Amino acid sequence: MEVEATRRWLDQRLTGRAIVELDLVDRRLWKCGDPELAGRRVLGVRRRAKWLWLQLDQGGLAVHLRMTGRFASQPDGKLRATLSTEDGHVHFLDTRCFAEWHHVDALEQVLGRLGPEPWPGVQPAAWWQERMHGLRGAIKPAFMKQDRIAGLGNIAAIELCWLAELDPTTRVPSVGAATWTRVGEACHDHLTRALADALRDGMRYLNDGGGDHDNPFYVYRREGQPCPRCSGLIERFVQAGRGTFWCPGCQV
Repeated sequence: MEVEATRRWLDQRLTGRAIVELDLVDRRLWKCGDPELAGRRVLGVRRRAKWLWLQLDQGGLAVHLRMTGRFASQPDGKLRATLSTEDGHVHFLDTRCFAEWHHVDALEQVLGRLGPEPWPGVQPAAWWQERMHGLRGAIKPAFMKQDRIAGLGNIAAIELCWLAELDPTTRVPSVGAATWTRVGEACHDHLTRALADALRDGMRYLNDGGGDHDNPFYVYRREGQPCPRCSGLIERFVQAGRGTFWCPGCQV
């Protein structure tokens, strides 16, 4: 929920304010549209899946953080852009410069095909079964298919599988109704907790989980450590090109 936490943070600092200047330190960040934003007023900030939308009085700014992008009040990292308003600055940092900024008329121009989001409600088993219908592969990568369910990334899928006591390699067709019910509850619990953690900690672990000293997750980046539920050792393997952390002792 780092994107929702970021949305709330930006809303407090930008909504109702006029942009004085956009200092585009690294032009690789800018993907399309006119980067001249001076004089535009921010009317609001909203989120769709992992996209942020800064609604301006003409068009808007669509931002995708990707893996390492983050907004901050201080330029304490690899600075890529600074957005200055009448009463302050918002800096954009991105270690690897994978993020995207687009100045477009509507957010839908950059969204692509996105499914519904599973939060803030607790989605029932039937909802998950409908979203996953027809898929034959492993469950953990399936959770990350944005055209089926929007907004779940690698960390969320890992934690969701652990909370639901679900083996991440389980094939989608073999998941029963009782497990889908656990998935719905686990997804709500994880996303609600992640948002609370991000807001409380000032988004210190934004996108990458932070360092081991302040890792807020149950199994993500905890390879070789005891499982919080059964004390078995957490393992890591690569699944669909992404690292997956899980407990073989209780995720069955």
